[in-house]
Amino acid sequence: MVADSVREQTLLENGSSSKISPHESRERIWFAALLLIAIWKLWLLPLRTGLWQDETGTFWAIQGGFAEVIHRTLLWPAQTLLYTLIDWAVVKLGGSSELVMRLPSVVAMLLGAYLLYRLGVRLMSTDAARAATLVFVCSEAVAFAAGDARPYALGTMAIISAGWFLVRWVDRRNLAAGIGFAISASFVIHMHYVLAVSLLGFAVYACYRALHGERPGTLQILTVIAVFTLLTAPVAPHFRSLWQSRQSHSFSGTPGLADFWGTVIPPTLIGSVILAFGLAHSIVGGLHVRLQRLAPSTLVLVGTWALLPCVLLFGVSSISTVKVFIPRYLLSAAPGLALLAGWLICAVRPPRAQLFALSVFSLATMFSSGGLLHPPHGGDWRALIDDVKKAVVDPATPLLVRSGFIESASFDGQSGDPEPQYFHAPLLAYPAPGRIVLLPEQMDQQAGTILETAASTLLQSSRTFLLVTSGDSVYEYWLLGRLSRAGFKIERTTFYGGKGSTLRLIAFSKG
Repeated sequence: MVADSVREQTLLENGSSSKISPHESRERIWFAALLLIAIWKLWLLPLRTGLWQDETGTFWAIQGGFAEVIHRTLLWPAQTLLYTLIDWAVVKLGGSSELVMRLPSVVAMLLGAYLLYRLGVRLMSTDAARAATLVFVCSEAVAFAAGDARPYALGTMAIISAGWFLVRWVDRRNLAAGIGFAISASFVIHMHYVLAVSLLGFAVYACYRALHGERPGTLQILTVIAVFTLLTAPVAPHFRSLWQSRQSHSFSGTPGLADFWGTVIPPTLIGSVILAFGLAHSIVGGLHVRLQRLAPSTLVLVGTWALLPCVLLFGVSSISTVKVFIPRYLLSAAPGLALLAGWLICAVRPPRAQLFALSVFSLATMFSSGGLLHPPHGGDWRALIDDVKKAVVDPATPLLVRSGFIESASFDGQSGDPEPQYFHAPLLAYPAPGRIVLLPEQMDQQAGTILETAASTLLQSSRTFLLVTSGDSVYEYWLLGRLSRAGFKIERTTFYGGKGSTLRLIAFSKG
């Protein structure tokens, strides 16, 4: 749109020519400090923790050579091939530490935050872009993905990149920007198929602009479609493998309306912002609301980007057996929700009240995410195995390990095929001592047979044994019911990880 291009140029010219007052300079410094502290606390500190369940799957998938990595990714299609190859290459260059494995995610999310800021400036204003960037950085799902050896941060970055290139392409009719959009959009699909729901919002935006006579030429459109199709074609084998095993990857429940509204209107954000504005009004007064007037196309883009993925994933999860309304899949909406929040926050004037509200929000987010010394990042398998090593002084001590991979629940073992190694990938990433007994994720007939055999031999002949489990407590209850007559009881239970993590080590002892 010509008007958008003119507005962007005016903003750039004003930003470069206007003199910054000391007050504005202090506000910029304060905002930069908030942003850096939030990134340090929420993104960087968790890099020191051990891998959680799915990250150990990444560790397993990147072992071996190029052909082996492809084979393992097709065997465990919950992770995409391109991401696995990216992490495999990074580990080959930098080593297999947790930090190196997570490095692509950190770099990608930093780039995504920068592009989101640039997009916010282009579509809205500098103040709204700053607010949106801070909201994005402090988002719980974004912070987790930023330090996660999984493809979600790279996919989120690609979504923002696609939005940035799409706006430039439609505004300027520049083929290079169109090619950038095609590359970014195809990269989203290569990272995670569910994240691609965000592309539907971009399609709505492009159609809206086209209906108002603002679209690139037909040849450019066909070229972009051809590039996108060519770049996404290699995902076919992986998608086929994932589709064939789709039921084994479903683990979430049916969401409720509270889950939907908690995603669209995060309680920490809305609560802290309302509190901050209320305090500011009662102390200094003079607050007023004035929404920045946005181009209709901007409202369409931000609105569909923020809401369409939430509505679609909620609807699919509510009416079908495919449960996809979970935080890491809703990252497809996170940039749009951040832009929407930034625009609304900056409607409250004066600007210092906005900065105060953002300060309260970022501090509330940082203090609610765990301590500084041990920031959470899922279930910490390294810390758990370290405690196992301290507890197992006798190599004959039984160690029962339950798989945390939902895929193990559908493995019956009756075909004669060996159990896939990734079912117990944490023990490959962090080898444990003791006489290990491997248990499936689901308590079924196979698990009952394994437990009965272990109880009749290993467990009753030992004075202590350990159980590593997560999720429900069915294994603890079975063991207590079976061995309580022999004098066994639970001596201690230790949890590992942050909020929501159920990974735990349970020590049983006799009398």
